[in-house]
Parts: sequence; C-alpha cells; structure tokens
Amino acid sequence: RLDQEVAQTRAQLWGVVEGVRERGCSCADIVLAGFSLGGRMALEVALLAPADCVLGGLIVLSGVDNKDHPLPDARATAFPVLVAHGTQDEVVPMRDGVAIKEHLERAGHAVTWVTFTGPHTIAPEVEAAVLRFLRDPAAP
Repeated sequence: RLDQEVAQTRAQLWGVVEGVRERGCSCADIVLAGFSLGGRMALEVALLAPADCVLGGLIVLSGVDNKDHPLPDARATAFPVLVAHGTQDEVVPMRDGVAIKEHLERAGHAVTWVTFTGPHTIAPEVEAAVLRFLRDPAAP
C-alpha cells in the first residue's frame, strides 16, 4: 500500500515538473525541495527523473528515510544536492538525514551537508544555506 501511495504522489509531483517543462522551463533551471516527508518525495522524484531531464538541484530538509520504502536507486544523472538535518530532531532521526546524504554520495551526487543543533525545523542557518545553494548549487 505504501509503495502505491508513494508512486501516486511521485507521479503527481512529476506532473508538476512536466507542466513547467511544457511552458519552456529547462530541467537545469528546476530545483526540487521539500521538508520532512516532502523532502523524501522531492528526493524520490529527483532520483527517478528520466534521463532527458537533469535537474538543477535538490534540497532535502530533515528528510525521511522510511525503512518500509527503501530509497530508490539513482537513475538520474548527477546533480547538486543540499541535505540538512537537526541534531536534536525527535520527529525524523538524524540517522535518516545521514542515510540520505550517504545514498546520494554513493550515487555520485555532489552533496552539501548542513547540520544544526535543533529540533525538526528549518533553522536560520539552513535558510542561509538554501539561499546560497539556490544562487550557486555547485558551490560547496
């Protein structure tokens, strides 16, 4: 059941990307982002993007690594990624963020890893990192 729900949500999100592409936006100009479960869904969409759509980047904030639904293999060409997670997150454990980071690194993606002392939130230092990433995803 979970796999079906994830696949359905992923298809809906990809439909949004396709709609933007149909209006003339290049995949290289698209950065997918999400917080918590939204971060996991952005990750799903980005990793399973077709070969003709190399995204400009991915931002995963306090993303979920659900053991009941393993992270997809990275079929997409490598793109820059920002992964951030709080060390005191009681909703999504830090190990989930680490697992996502390591999965992406193994797949050859350039990962910027940001941690902060705090709970399940988007801390000011993460906001600053997101702005830097959006200005120049290739910068460390």
